[in-house]
Amino acid sequence: MDVDELLDQFDWNATINAAALESKLSAELASLETVNVKSIIEADGRIGEIVSGLDKALEELENLDDLLTLYYTELDTMDHDVKYIQSLNKGLQIQASNQKKLLTEVDHIVESVTLPDSCVSTLREESLESLSGINKIEENAAFLQKQLQRQYNEGSQELSVYAERVELFTQTSNNFSTRVMEYLKVMVVYQAENCMTDTKNRQAKLASLKIPGLEAMKGHIQKYRGLTLWLKEMEFRKYNDIQMVYVEAMSKLYKKEIREVTDSLRAFFQPSKRYGEEFDYVFTTTSEKSQGSSVTRSALGNRRMSFESHEPKMKSDEAFKIVLDFIAPTVIQEQNYFIDFFHFADDNENFQDWVKTKKTQQEIDDLSKPRTLTKDRKRKQIMQILEGVFDGLPYEISSMIDNGSRADSSCAAGMLACVEQHLSACENQSQDFLSGVLTTQKNRLTTIFERFVDDQLRAIEDTKVKTKKRSGMLSFVMTFPNFVARLEGSLGSCNTDVRQLVSQAYGRIVKTMFDSLDAIAKEADSMSADDKEQLNIHILTMENMHHFFMEIRRFKIPILEAYGKQAREMYEMSLSCYVRAVMRRPLTRLLEFFDGVEGLLKTTSPEEVSYHLSYNKVALRKVVALYPGKEIRKGLDTLYRRVDKHFCEEEGLLQVVWRAIQEEFLRQHERFSNLIQICYPDANVSLEFSIQDLLGYFSELARSH
Repeated sequence: MDVDELLDQFDWNATINAAALESKLSAELASLETVNVKSIIEADGRIGEIVSGLDKALEELENLDDLLTLYYTELDTMDHDVKYIQSLNKGLQIQASNQKKLLTEVDHIVESVTLPDSCVSTLREESLESLSGINKIEENAAFLQKQLQRQYNEGSQELSVYAERVELFTQTSNNFSTRVMEYLKVMVVYQAENCMTDTKNRQAKLASLKIPGLEAMKGHIQKYRGLTLWLKEMEFRKYNDIQMVYVEAMSKLYKKEIREVTDSLRAFFQPSKRYGEEFDYVFTTTSEKSQGSSVTRSALGNRRMSFESHEPKMKSDEAFKIVLDFIAPTVIQEQNYFIDFFHFADDNENFQDWVKTKKTQQEIDDLSKPRTLTKDRKRKQIMQILEGVFDGLPYEISSMIDNGSRADSSCAAGMLACVEQHLSACENQSQDFLSGVLTTQKNRLTTIFERFVDDQLRAIEDTKVKTKKRSGMLSFVMTFPNFVARLEGSLGSCNTDVRQLVSQAYGRIVKTMFDSLDAIAKEADSMSADDKEQLNIHILTMENMHHFFMEIRRFKIPILEAYGKQAREMYEMSLSCYVRAVMRRPLTRLLEFFDGVEGLLKTTSPEEVSYHLSYNKVALRKVVALYPGKEIRKGLDTLYRRVDKHFCEEEGLLQVVWRAIQEEFLRQHERFSNLIQICYPDANVSLEFSIQDLLGYFSELARSH
């Protein structure tokens, strides 16, 4: 159909609204569909049955909808019931939990306020003598402490039963603390007095340097360490009371024991009244000052023998060492024991852990190991306590030092070495008390020793030698090896500050000795130019320097080895001068003649020497003829007796000097022969004694003497 025709049928007008057209078309379409459906239904006879079935189905659906609505209503009702039951169940669970917590809290309160009768009975009646009884007491005391230290909430604390039971616990704790305090007071005092009255093995005290019975005493009260920790935590006042009782008891014990040791050695700190002279190892001797001369070796030997016969077998410093070796370890061990027994070392230590770990011991801990105290407050407390325990100890040590130094001031070095050794042992042990006492004594001993050295220096400087006797051994040179031996014997292998102090003293004394010897030589030069006086100075230097370096080399002390080298050089120089001097008597004319020849050779040729009037061939023959072998043998014999007289005091020096003279004779013989060959080659003159003759003379003298 043509579109225009179709539009004409609908009375189409261009001005008509499109929406209206659409609406009209939809209506026409619906009308058409209705006609079509009606025609289809009328054409098929089964449509009616279908419609009837559909109506029945709709009816059934409506019935089913009513049933579903009823079922939904029932389910909704059931949901409300379930939620109600659930809410009831939750309430029951909360109630059961609360009741369980309440039951636990009630059990806790009942437990906390319960103290078994067995516990109270144990704390009140169990024996404190046996270790098993102490362990039981500590376990029950730990339970009591745990009950007292329990933490409660505010509600529990308001319960009357709580207040009643806490009062019971506190009373039980106080009664137990009082029992422990009273028992420990009695036990400490009893054990200390028992130790003091124990006379068994009393003589072994000095040998072992230990107090008999002290170790057993400390071992007995050692087992109460746990109880002192209880008092420290629970009854601090009673804890302090026990400390004071302990300090007083131990003070009496130590004062008595130390006094017994010092009294047994007091004789060695007193000067002997059986002889009036000084010791042979000091320079300040009465005989030197009164005589004003050198002391011979024999005189010193006799004096030493008299000393050995009357002098006590032990020096003051040796006795002091015994006493200090007894005192110092005792103080160290006592401080360490006190720190352990009264629990000063560990701030974290508590009674509960003590009981759990079963720290109560039957044996005493190693008291030589340091107990380090890091807090100044504790160190101050320990120092104050030890001042009470060892009351009077500084005075005892000072008294020994004063008496010993008055008897023999050289003992200060040995005492100082002993003090410094014990000071070094205190370095890592927080031993403030002992270190303080020893440091004070160290300063005093240093002053005493320095004053002693100053006295020795003045004695050396005051030594006077008679003008007519400037030979022999000087007293201070003879004394010095004994002085060194005395000090070295006191020091031993000690390598503390006193070693440097003594080395400095050696240096000062040796320098003063050398200066005094030099002053003696210069005084001789200024007073006389006599050959004999000069010879005596050489003898004096040789004997003293030979004795010095021969004696001090055995000590192997570095500072003395340097002075020994200097002494040897002085000795060798004096030996050379002495040999040249004494040789002039047996060879006077020969020496004068050939010394003159050597003097001419400095300005004259060798060929012209023989033309000099005083040194011609005739003069040579005359001087050579004066010294036949017989004359030389006689001169050597006289010379030996003279040298032997010079060196009768210093052992071994005569042989050394005579050997040097022999070598000088041989050297002069060679010099004389060489000068004859150089200056008088055609004179046909030679010495009337040969080197072999000289060797024979010296050998014969050696055999005869």
